[in-house]
Amino acid sequence: MPQKFFPVPNADAFVGDFAAQNLLDGSDVLVRIICRVPADFLSLNDINVVFVPAGTGNMRHDVATDFGEACNDEAYNAHSDGIVAADLAVTTDELECIGVSAGVTGVAAGDVIGVEFTRYGSHVNDTVGASVFLLGVVLDYDNEGDLVGIDIDNASRKIDLKDLTLSHIPAEVHIAQNINENNIKNIINELEQT
Repeated sequence: MPQKFFPVPNADAFVGDFAAQNLLDGSDVLVRIICRVPADFLSLNDINVVFVPAGTGNMRHDVATDFGEACNDEAYNAHSDGIVAADLAVTTDELECIGVSAGVTGVAAGDVIGVEFTRYGSHVNDTVGASVFLLGVVLDYDNEGDLVGIDIDNASRKIDLKDLTLSHIPAEVHIAQNINENNIKNIINELEQT
């Protein structure tokens, strides 16, 4: 599945050879990134904000989005969403990602997405103790009509998964056991190792 990277505008720092926006420790810093959804887009797999922390700890952040179809008489904020402030454990010098798919529900080919990422470096929960370097946004999408994911809220209360067949991972796999939320992660890990 294709991916498209949208770098931060007005990079003011470097981390290694990566141009970045410096989200200073002790400060609340907001960065806006504009993404254009490609014409061959069929469905969203994921959209991630990519960054490198210069320290280890919890990073306090939130995300807001606006998106709409360009050049088709649609308002820039025809769709607005956000992801509430949260803390994410981060590790020094690792390329980290924050998934923001929940903030772009209904995105379509040709849409322009405005992603507003804020680090709350002055918040008591932000314990990174160093700068965080924002690199940009990665759009991971399907352009061939393949299924990219299934999400069923409260799945264990709605369906009884006693039997599951997965195909093309890399071969067909049939699992005949009682499946619940506690062991789905183990099953996926086993599949990835085959």
